[in-house]
Amino acid sequence: MLALGAEQAADSSPRRRPKVSAGTQSKRSAEAGADAAADRILGVLRKGDYVAAREMANDAARRFPEHDRLEKLRDFFDPRGKAHVVPGGPEPSREKELAWLSSPPDWAHGKWVALVGDEVVARGDTLKEVTAVTRSQSLPRRPLVHRVD
Repeated sequence: MLALGAEQAADSSPRRRPKVSAGTQSKRSAEAGADAAADRILGVLRKGDYVAAREMANDAARRFPEHDRLEKLRDFFDPRGKAHVVPGGPEPSREKELAWLSSPPDWAHGKWVALVGDEVVARGDTLKEVTAVTRSQSLPRRPLVHRVD
């Protein structure tokens, strides 16, 4: 009981914070913002919205270019580490991938798949498995990765 009282007293005593320069405080604030962005991206990804998470990761990595965690998230969504679409340029056609997804085979339900055209280049139970396989391959373009429900 005495120990509990001491802990409570320690928590309620005023604490002195070291003086922090405006530059250091600004850097800490930016890092907190970047960490919060990374957490939001992971939350969206856990909900299964891969496209929104990828867009959020790209945007956050542009806003916080020195943040390691955001760089890793951005690279996660582009496994080969290259941009294959010029910003503002035409998007590659995904008609074959979408056609495949509109009527997937029975084995695909509940799985993550990576498609290039109508070819399955990777499949697995987790997104991590599929991206690991796609990273090891030399593909003609970035695959469309999707979880088939």
